[in-house]
Amino acid sequence: MNGRTSRVTKENQRLKAENDLLRSTQVSGPLTNVDLRMLSVKQEVHSGVLTSEAINTLESAVPGAADRILTMAEKQQAHRISIEGLHLNSDISTRAKGQYFAFILCTFAMIATVVLGYMGQTIVGSVLGGSTIVSLAVAFIKGRDLQRVEREEKAKIREAAKELAKARKTNSTESVSGSVKK
Repeated sequence: MNGRTSRVTKENQRLKAENDLLRSTQVSGPLTNVDLRMLSVKQEVHSGVLTSEAINTLESAVPGAADRILTMAEKQQAHRISIEGLHLNSDISTRAKGQYFAFILCTFAMIATVVLGYMGQTIVGSVLGGSTIVSLAVAFIKGRDLQRVEREEKAKIREAAKELAKARKTNSTESVSGSVKK
């Protein structure tokens, strides 16, 4: 007996054993002659842009699925845009509050410096005034550096998004031309 025949025989024996098991699991009583059967489920997972094939398959399985998927994607995009808007408004508000607070603090420090100088405490006044000016300069320079880094990161993200959109457009064009050829 060759290897192929042996495999076929083993498969037949396995199927016969499964059938015997199913027959032996018959339920008797109020539900007479009910066979317990096995159900096979195929699951596919998809990530990324849906092809026309996938949309057609979904639409044939569940009428209206394509419309529901597009509606879900539109809602998700609107949600992301609103969250980004809230985040942007929060950043603007936080920066504005920080600038107001810094202005008030520096104004008081400069007034204190003038008052100390007028009272004869020139060294203390000079240290207070000088440290205020130096701290403002450092904060301004650090803030500019932080803004530059943020702009560079956003530019990289925008560039990656453009490349991804370009790749998706190329793939969807190929999918559409492939489905037209069929």
